[in-house]
Amino acid sequence: MPRYFTNANGMQEIKVQNPYYNWEDQVYREFMMGVITRLEPRTEDKGTVIYVTIQEVEEMFFIMKGTVDIGFEESRNTKYVLRLAKRNVIGAFNCTFNKKTLFMYKASQRI
Repeated sequence: MPRYFTNANGMQEIKVQNPYYNWEDQVYREFMMGVITRLEPRTEDKGTVIYVTIQEVEEMFFIMKGTVDIGFEESRNTKYVLRLAKRNVIGAFNCTFNKKTLFMYKASQRI
């Protein structure tokens, strides 16, 4: 269970106890700030295909609202069998390990 504390600006923050990385570590701080400052809000309409099978992935999607269906192709027909809702991420594994997608991803609601 995370522990919360109030910082000097009166904002609540989560205290993470990690023996390897923390905000006082300059390399970690610079990396995280580089990631955070490059995040861009984006929306996709219902029915938009986000990724197709065997596609290279160059970005991650943080699902903040709506739902995404995940499926596969069989004899040129797509079958969607799984649904992700808010608080999920698409593409993180693929970006991290430079892997192509194995499944189809389609916005079943506006995301």
